[in-house]
Amino acid sequence: FEPERYDRENRYRINVMELAADQLPLLIDYLGPWRVDASRNVLRTYWELPQAPARWAGALSRVDEIWAPNAFVAEAFAAIHAGPIHIVPTCVELDFAGSAERSACGLAPDVFYFIFTFDYHSYPARKNPLGLVEAFQAAFPDRSQRVGLILKSTGAPQDHAAAERAVARL
Repeated sequence: FEPERYDRENRYRINVMELAADQLPLLIDYLGPWRVDASRNVLRTYWELPQAPARWAGALSRVDEIWAPNAFVAEAFAAIHAGPIHIVPTCVELDFAGSAERSACGLAPDVFYFIFTFDYHSYPARKNPLGLVEAFQAAFPDRSQRVGLILKSTGAPQDHAAAERAVARL
């Protein structure tokens, strides 16, 4: 999503591509196969199910290695990628000095909040925000309990308008 940062001059011999594995063919088409074929290619990707789809194996043959954020993701790709898969955890720097108080975000001080994030550019059925909301409501039917649910989404909800309307109704 940041094409201005792509190496369009083929200055580097290594491509580190961080994207969903199903988007790999689109990126290769965009960059041009010659930029990928002449380089070492590393895919940094995520997946939240136990097995990555077998249909991705062809696209993954263009990748020399995968960097997975954890063992779960590494195992999900092991059956469809013949190259090495390395666990490279997500790097996070925490600076609590600049943290906002809960009240600045409209959050009650005595409520335990669960947070769920998803991307409308992905597949709402796979991320299943509706299922999550329904499970939360089933787990906490008593509205006087001091728990809350925060849904954070990115992407374009209008691309999945039915899911967006259903989440808003719950």
